[in-house]
Amino acid sequence: MHLTRPSLLTLLGVVSLWMMTSCSRTKDTTLSRTYHWVTGRDNFFFNGRQQVKDGAVSLAGNHVDHYDRLLSIFRYADEKSAKSITPQMDEAIKRFSIVIQRHSMVFKGKEKNRWVKESYLWMGNAQFYKHDYWAAIETYQFVSSTYSGDAIRYDALMMLAQSYLELGKTLDAEFLLDYMRNDKSFPWKKRSAEFFAISANYNLQKNNYEKAAEDLSKAISFAKSQKVKARYHFILGQLYQKMEKFQEAFNNYQLAMRKAPSYEMEFNARISRAQCYDITTGSREIKDQLEKMLHDDKNKDYLDQIYYSLATIAFKENNPNEAIDLLQLSVGASTLNTNQKALSYVALADYYYNKADYRKAQAFYDSTITFLSTDHPDFDRLSSRKMSLTRLVRNLNTIATEDSLLALSMLSVSEREKLIQSLIEKENELIKQQMASRDSMKQDEKELEELPMPGQPYNRSMQDAPQIAGGWYFYNPSTVDFGIKEFTRKWGNRKLEDNWRRSKREEVLELTDSGEAMESDDQEDIALQEAKRDSIMKLDSEQRAKLYLENIPSTAEQINQSNERILEAYYNAGLIYKEQLENNKAAAEDLEIMMKRYPENKFMLPAYYNLYRIYLAMNDTAKAGFYKDILLTRYEDSEYARLITNPNYYQEKLKKTAVLQVYYENTFRAYKNGQFQDVINRKMNADSLFPPNELTPRFAFLEALAIGKIKPQPEFEASLKTIVARYPNDSVSIRAQEILDMMAKKPVSEGDSGLAAEPVKEQIPEPSPYFFGSDTVQYFVVAWPVGSLDLNDMKGRISDFNSVYYSTDNLQFNDAFFGMETQFIMVRSFPNRNKALKYYKDTIESDDIFNDIDLSTIFVFLITPDNMITLAQKRNLEQYQDFFNTHYTK
Repeated sequence: MHLTRPSLLTLLGVVSLWMMTSCSRTKDTTLSRTYHWVTGRDNFFFNGRQQVKDGAVSLAGNHVDHYDRLLSIFRYADEKSAKSITPQMDEAIKRFSIVIQRHSMVFKGKEKNRWVKESYLWMGNAQFYKHDYWAAIETYQFVSSTYSGDAIRYDALMMLAQSYLELGKTLDAEFLLDYMRNDKSFPWKKRSAEFFAISANYNLQKNNYEKAAEDLSKAISFAKSQKVKARYHFILGQLYQKMEKFQEAFNNYQLAMRKAPSYEMEFNARISRAQCYDITTGSREIKDQLEKMLHDDKNKDYLDQIYYSLATIAFKENNPNEAIDLLQLSVGASTLNTNQKALSYVALADYYYNKADYRKAQAFYDSTITFLSTDHPDFDRLSSRKMSLTRLVRNLNTIATEDSLLALSMLSVSEREKLIQSLIEKENELIKQQMASRDSMKQDEKELEELPMPGQPYNRSMQDAPQIAGGWYFYNPSTVDFGIKEFTRKWGNRKLEDNWRRSKREEVLELTDSGEAMESDDQEDIALQEAKRDSIMKLDSEQRAKLYLENIPSTAEQINQSNERILEAYYNAGLIYKEQLENNKAAAEDLEIMMKRYPENKFMLPAYYNLYRIYLAMNDTAKAGFYKDILLTRYEDSEYARLITNPNYYQEKLKKTAVLQVYYENTFRAYKNGQFQDVINRKMNADSLFPPNELTPRFAFLEALAIGKIKPQPEFEASLKTIVARYPNDSVSIRAQEILDMMAKKPVSEGDSGLAAEPVKEQIPEPSPYFFGSDTVQYFVVAWPVGSLDLNDMKGRISDFNSVYYSTDNLQFNDAFFGMETQFIMVRSFPNRNKALKYYKDTIESDDIFNDIDLSTIFVFLITPDNMITLAQKRNLEQYQDFFNTHYTK
């Protein structure tokens, strides 16, 4: 029978309708189950799963391995790389959702379509790989609870543990791992390799290297992939190396070399293996292999690591001089791997630190932090050590500087002038050499520092000069800014503190809990030190001579101030040795020298107490007893004596202080709430409850303000005058005097405290604090809000740009901060505006530095050393950017 077209369409519609009704998800028939099983699997699940697998491979390919630290067991890359596969993962999630929504068949509480549960699991995997860990956790929790009787729950539980570990939630991961370890139904035959790898990952996060090595060894025995085994062997070698089990580390690195999927891993395994050799068996073979690698062209980018490994061997062989030379070669050979340069610097720093040569150690730790990436696991530790040493060296420099200046003050005027003149002549000679050949700068500076000190023979007329410790003051770049009046005037403005009335910094002395005198600038930015130094060196001979002579103390007051700085520096150095460097011997020496030079001083009691504690720690009971007896017999009423007789004294005092603080806060709150009579009553109670303390002046000031609100003016005025007279050294006296001055100018009605706002004065435009100089030294500066740019990336861009286009200019750069919110890099230095402006234009027009950066979001400018000091003080980059645009670019 011949069918017409409409009849055919009708038949197809009927067939389709029949298929749809017969294959309904609500019918538990063979046809229906087969339809949804096959359709869900072939049309959606397989494609979605393949997308997730491909994305995981892509993510692993983007993972960056840092061989200078423990490798991660799994390769999940970073969040930025995860974003590149997010669209792919989202598409896969859509496919899994279709399987779940359209092809799920649940009858009597049981899912009949296996691809639904698989879709849930792989949906969680897609969320995991795109680093959406919280969403993945929800999905894995659903799978593990919904399919509790199915083996798939263990896949979900393992990935759930991984998700917790990626979020740092080790307690949750530990619970799951223990649960699976004790579950008799866990599929060990199929999942052992993955389980032990996750367990090793957990133990790595807990820094339990012994247990991590044990788990990783088990994971290796079950793993099938040679690439995976190579990675695990490498990590196992790293773990054993950290535990100083060098033979086990050597063996695992060797296995990693054989199985390595890439030359990079093979090379690093070979390098690491060399660092683990047994010195008792001889090192010639290992050294021969490394030296051979130096001549292999494919290792040209790895020379720094090879030199570093050879240096490690030299240290083991007790050849420190050879090791130091090799580390310097490593630093010089670093072209791409800034972290390796940092590791070479830290090896030098550690060597000098262990020898207690803290000046050299500080310099190398400083270089370490310059090149070490902030995400390196040792960054915080090394940065902290560098800061401690910087503070120590600063105090040691203060002692050397002030001793030198005091020695100079003993010379006659003519001897001083003659000495300064010889210095100026040598400086001028070196400046000329630097102008002629910038490449010789480093050697010139070395010669400058090695000039004979006063007291060493330079010519016959100087042989009788007094000895001066610590090197010639004006030649030392790290101490050149000490005592320079021109720059303390510019640099002396500090942030407002409770003691803001006092203009001289040395008059304000705060103590830490350990009793150490705090400095307002514990670590002045190196970039700003260089700015000060350059500012001095641009002065002409006469100005420099005048500046140097002015800094030699000549009056009794100046000599006393110099001795005060020495005293404070000795005390600070002693506390740094004790608390931060744990060098009790050096701490005791400095504190005892301080007490010998200055028997009666403001640090006397804390110095005695610290010496007592130091000698206790050194098990020198005789000396500990000596200082204990001094405190208990001569100063029995001091807090330090109480600390000795009552070890809980400090904790008890803290409790009392906390009660006092709460009482004051409630009194202050009463004032804010207008309860003025209550304030007056509470002040009276405070006088009886608490002995005189640091808050006593503040209670008195609150009482005075309350009196001003509810009492006649004479009472208010009398209470303010009492504060000024009784607490002249406290900041409340300043505020009280200000109110009295206001009251003297303006009649005050009853109940008015005189705190009304003064009339607003006419705003006069402030003149620019910056000065333009076209023929003076210039710096190039890039500044940005903290967190908006990556510091190491920007340093790398500038370094690469300089290497390509300005390799002969011997440019240097530092990074530092303007306050807490702005970070900057400073490239120095250019002899004049024209050369600096060319560099500025080259960087702006080049695609090497700012090609992907919106210049409107950062600051890029040129600046002179003097203006840099002013900018660091004012921290108004918008104001300086306007100055730069006006005077440089127009």
